[in-house]
Amino acid sequence: MRRLKWQCPITVWDGTIPDVSYFRVFGCKVFVHVPKEQRSGKPDKKAVEMIFIFLSQYPYHWMNQF
Repeated sequence: MRRLKWQCPITVWDGTIPDVSYFRVFGCKVFVHVPKEQRSGKPDKKAVEMIFIFLSQYPYHWMNQF
């Protein structure tokens, strides 16, 4: 990093600043959307509470602990 003048490699390579707005803390509480087809009726929840495990291209990985 010091050799790159404390810039991230992608910024040095092409001059863009990476978007990190989607980063999450590992093990934090997340809400996962339940598709309409999987809900049985109106009182069903639109999202389920889970724990964030790790980030990949697609999909995100989470675990149902609650």
